[in-house]
Amino acid sequence: MLEQDEPVTQDMQIEAAAALGACFNAAASVPRLVFLVSPTCEVCISGAQSAAQAVLSLPATSDFRLYLLWLPVLENDSIEAAAGMRARFSDDGRARHFWDDGLRVSQAYHRVLQLGQRQRRHRVAWDLFLLYRAGVTWDEVPPVPDFWMHQLFLDDVPKLEAETLRRELEQMIGEQKG
Repeated sequence: MLEQDEPVTQDMQIEAAAALGACFNAAASVPRLVFLVSPTCEVCISGAQSAAQAVLSLPATSDFRLYLLWLPVLENDSIEAAAGMRARFSDDGRARHFWDDGLRVSQAYHRVLQLGQRQRRHRVAWDLFLLYRAGVTWDEVPPVPDFWMHQLFLDDVPKLEAETLRRELEQMIGEQKG
């Protein structure tokens, strides 16, 4: 797992990003989504809210997990800003929030998704919406997602459409039951 020296902030219901891999693996029997977003980027927030609303509107019996990874990418990004955004999301037990203080998880995703091979200013992965089948585990680095979408300037990966993400998740939930 990735090591990070950041505190867990239970009072704000946001966990340290270092805990994400363990949480991901603990829920390996179900599909999982990971959203990487800035808490002060309105485009990121809008996309994350739309996608979260779409997947969390599935019946409570739909077994999956949603992990929102808040990132300090922009100047005003902070754990306090992330806590403020966290409050704008549904209080659904299937969703958990994390803070990637040192951007270690984001940078690991940047490598895993090979974003460095694309024309990009940043060396971090953000504004991404990743989906994993049941059974996928997180070892030293995050696993490659089975399906992912973005709100960036990438031509070879689908742009975020909340309903498409929901349909992909529903298909994975169906495979798990079938």
